[in-house]
Amino acid sequence: MNVVSTSRSIFGGYIAVFVLITGCFSQSGVDRQFLSGKVTFDGQPLPAGEIQFRPDFDKGNKGPGTYAKIVDGRFQTPDSKGVVPGPTVVTVSGFDGIPYEYQDGGETIVEKRGRPVFSKYRIDLEIPAGVNEIDLEIPGSASSTIKGKK
Repeated sequence: MNVVSTSRSIFGGYIAVFVLITGCFSQSGVDRQFLSGKVTFDGQPLPAGEIQFRPDFDKGNKGPGTYAKIVDGRFQTPDSKGVVPGPTVVTVSGFDGIPYEYQDGGETIVEKRGRPVFSKYRIDLEIPAGVNEIDLEIPGSASSTIKGKK
């Protein structure tokens, strides 16, 4: 076997391994859909927050999760990373939207989202295929998820 044949064999082997690995971890075949909506907390638009959508594996839904920021009571998933329809675990964390500064090791940090008003509030939800808008109400009792609040 000459050097050219050996190089082609090794190169072909690398391509085969690459195709195998990317195929195993690919999310192709999973239908994702854009989703936007409103989030209220205790009846008022949530000033700032984070929302995560994860397929509910316990109920047989599979695929990647996604994340969106909540600004002035509204969110929208990134165009290329929508939600997987079906049973979904939604986790929402909310902030008061009033920026504040604090010191960390002599450095001034500005927290633009404000102080937390609730953390990791879970909602089990069924997201139908083709639905692109949902509204979520977080009850005032969710503030008990923050240490020191009752």
